Amino acid sequence: MNPEETVKKFFDRWNKHDVDGIVTLLDPEIVGSNPLLDPHKQRGVEGVREGTAALIRAFPDIKMEIAKTVVQGDTVAVEYVETATLKGPFELSTLSTPPTNRSYKLPVALFFRVNDKGLIVELRSYWDTRKYFQQIGIDPASFLEFGRSVRER
Repeated sequence: MNPEETVKKFFDRWNKHDVDGIVTLLDPEIVGSNPLLDPHKQRGVEGVREGTAALIRAFPDIKMEIAKTVVQGDTVAVEYVETATLKGPFELSTLSTPPTNRSYKLPVALFFRVNDKGLIVELRSYWDTRKYFQQIGIDPASFLEFGRSVRER
């Protein structure tokens, strides 16, 4: 499977909320980068599994619509629009908030690196966290405090 096919499967499984299917696309030593998660917990398949499952519990209607894909060697860059509603408890690391039943719609950039076995070895995502929290009804200052506590560990 080439890098672009792997990434297409990743998005297909995300949109089906197929956590087990997602992790079959991951290298055991995967490293992730996400503005919401503790950087120490974004290593290995189980870290990604836990983060993915937490997001799906909090946002059971989460969807990702690809706008653009660029492939260069083992790297795939994807621009997509993510939509969801905070319907469950939002629990990531030390951050926890009850459902707000508010929705968001955000452009996201996600960069993948895929090995020669067709497995994802690196995921790096970027988006406007302030806009994200404002749309779902969470005080962005709370997230900034959370971010400081993560960095101080």
